[in-house]
Amino acid sequence: MKKKIISVLLATILIFSAMAPAASAVGEAKPIYPVVYVTGYGPNIFAVKGDMTSEIYWPTSEDLGAILKEAIGPCLKELAVALVTDDFSKYCDELYKAIHPIYEDISLAPDGMPKDASGRGENPNHIFLMYDKYTGGDETFPYDWRLSPEYSAAELSTFVDTMIRETGAPKVNIVARCLGGNVLSAYLQNDPNAVNKVETAVFYIPSTEGIGLFGQLFSGKLDITADNLNTYVEELVKYQALVDDPAVQDFLIVLISILEQIKFLSLAESAFEKLIDEIGSNLIPRIIRRSYGSFPSFWSMVPAEDLETAIEYVYNTPELKEEYAGTIEKARHYRDNVQLNARKNIQELSDKIDIKVISKYNIPLMPIIPDCDKNSDGTAETIYTSFGATVSDFGKTLTADYIASMPEANKKYLSADEQIDASTCALPNETWFIKNSYHDHFPASIDKLIDTMLLTDMDIFSNPEYPQFLEDTGAEKLVPVTEKDEVRPDDNSFEGIIALFKRFIASMIEIFKKLFNSVPQNAA
Repeated sequence: MKKKIISVLLATILIFSAMAPAASAVGEAKPIYPVVYVTGYGPNIFAVKGDMTSEIYWPTSEDLGAILKEAIGPCLKELAVALVTDDFSKYCDELYKAIHPIYEDISLAPDGMPKDASGRGENPNHIFLMYDKYTGGDETFPYDWRLSPEYSAAELSTFVDTMIRETGAPKVNIVARCLGGNVLSAYLQNDPNAVNKVETAVFYIPSTEGIGLFGQLFSGKLDITADNLNTYVEELVKYQALVDDPAVQDFLIVLISILEQIKFLSLAESAFEKLIDEIGSNLIPRIIRRSYGSFPSFWSMVPAEDLETAIEYVYNTPELKEEYAGTIEKARHYRDNVQLNARKNIQELSDKIDIKVISKYNIPLMPIIPDCDKNSDGTAETIYTSFGATVSDFGKTLTADYIASMPEANKKYLSADEQIDASTCALPNETWFIKNSYHDHFPASIDKLIDTMLLTDMDIFSNPEYPQFLEDTGAEKLVPVTEKDEVRPDDNSFEGIIALFKRFIASMIEIFKKLFNSVPQNAA
């Protein structure tokens, strides 16, 4: 009886949705199908899979502040000794003792599978009826985000089959975010019947092709420089709104630039160089093996070109390679089967499934790796999340020579700020770019864009409200990108430093003006 009621309700919804035009959207309306939302990493992991009353393993209940406070004494003692002896091994041992218990419960066995009964608490066979939204909890595919995306893709296939059978819907829509994009890519690659089950597939900042930050950290490539720190701090001050007043922002940004010019930050950099090298060679491989490196899912976010180097770095002895052979095999299989075929696969499937891609840009990466100048959303590089766009480095534009060499027909894919050429994407007509939106930011404005993708036939040309390049300004709607940004000059000359001081003084004057003008006229 329950199945019959669900089928009748769904049939009614489909009939009326097919008859009704899409609200405030340009393009032919599509039927409303059940939506499966595949999250990124992070939802709760419980001590007992399928039991939401059991202990929560993740997020960790450990008090990180208390752990670090307890560890600071022994760590400082060993650091003082290390600075004298140049032997940082005991210091790294103390840090490891403090950090590794945090991940003890959540870590997986060396074969990349749970070492206990832990997993997601939700029942994966539960069927939800939410046809117009996907960001709530009811329609979320409850997978164990620690496991290989290919393992989770098999579960997703079963989940989709169950939804179709129980609801009577002919197909589903799938929205996949970050790591969820890896699962969705594996599902589309490995299930030949997916084309008959999926109407629209939206890749939202997918990590299918990897995240360079993970690739370089898993390869031990730490690189902290004054210039990178300078750029990152400028970004935090300006776009993260640590300081709201533009005059104060300018004052701090120029002060940071001046300090960099006179090599203040470079002095700090040299003081930590040996420490960073030791942490990279001694501490990080151990921590990776006992935490995120025990998750095949995180290995799937290592770019293909970094994988073998990362395996050698993390599993740096024959014994470790043998012990973790199961995890290594899963990582390589994902790379060879899914990651390296992702662009070709979505191109081939795009005639049968309505595939959309949403990428982000114009935010720097954390200044701890050599490639932190790549354009990104603060976590994932735009070239990867867009499946192949040609992108300038952060704070730069594509060169004049590159733009001049573009075929005239491709210039319609060039962003107005000249940072992105989308013509090289796997799906240039179905790929959107959101400027100034951080990786973990999912505002209502992007929610509306995805709703429109699910409810109407659209591409980057068909809806004036949603052209290819959009900016997240914090407003209710995304706005089109229409002009170039001011590019910070690389001027280390004496005249350049003088210009910085002039700007510094001017910003101070503006601050004092504001302070003076803020005093009430009747103040004593």
